Amino acid sequence: MFRFPLEIVQGAIRIGWWLPQLPRVSAEHGALRRQLAADQLELARLREALRHASATAALTSSELPGALVGSVMGRTLLPTQQSILINRGERDGVKAGSLLMSSEGLVGRVIETTPATSLGLLVTDSDSRVAALTERTRETGLLVGMAGSWCQFIYVDPEADIVVGDRVVTAGLDGAFPKGLPVGTVDQVVRHGGGTSLSVRVRPAAMLRRIEEVLIIPPG
Repeated sequence: MFRFPLEIVQGAIRIGWWLPQLPRVSAEHGALRRQLAADQLELARLREALRHASATAALTSSELPGALVGSVMGRTLLPTQQSILINRGERDGVKAGSLLMSSEGLVGRVIETTPATSLGLLVTDSDSRVAALTERTRETGLLVGMAGSWCQFIYVDPEADIVVGDRVVTAGLDGAFPKGLPVGTVDQVVRHGGGTSLSVRVRPAAMLRRIEEVLIIPPG
C-alpha cells in the first residue's frame, strides 16, 4: 500500500534534482545549436568555394590570351530584356564587344562597360544576332533571340537538312564571333507551306537562367 506514495516521493526527488540543472542544460543546448549553425554555415561556404573554383578552372582551361573570369552580379530576364551585370569592367581591360562564354557554350557579348562593371547581352535577347551553322550539315543562318529561353534560326534554306538534336555553332561570318563556338541545340523544326519555309527553334547551350560565372574574351 506504500508503493504509490513512494513513487511520488521518488519522482519529486528527481524533479528536485533536475530543476537546478535546467539553466545549465538549456545553456549547453543553446551553445550546441549555435555551434551547429556555425558549422553548417562554414560547410556551405566551403562548398561554394569549391564550386567556384571548379567553375573557374573549367572556364579558364582554354588559357585564351587576355581572357578573364567574371561573376554575375545581377540579371534581367524580362521578355523585353535579357542581360546580365558582371563584376568586371574597364579597369580589368573589358571592352564592348567582348565575348561571354560559359563552360557549356556562348552566353552573349558585352555591350556596355563602366570602370568596375560590364553589361552583357544574352543570346536570347531580341536584339542579339549571331551568324551560325549546323555542325552536322553546315547549313547556315542567323540566330536571333526570342526574348525568352530560346533562339530562332532564320534565313535558312527551306530545303535545309536540319533535324531536332542538331548542334548549332558560330559560323564566324560576322566578325563578332569566332567560328565553331557552341551556341545551342535544335529543339524544334517546323516546315510550312509544303516546304516553302522553315522555322527552327534552338535551345541555348549555356544555362542562362542559372549562370554565375562567365569567361570574358577580348574582341578579335
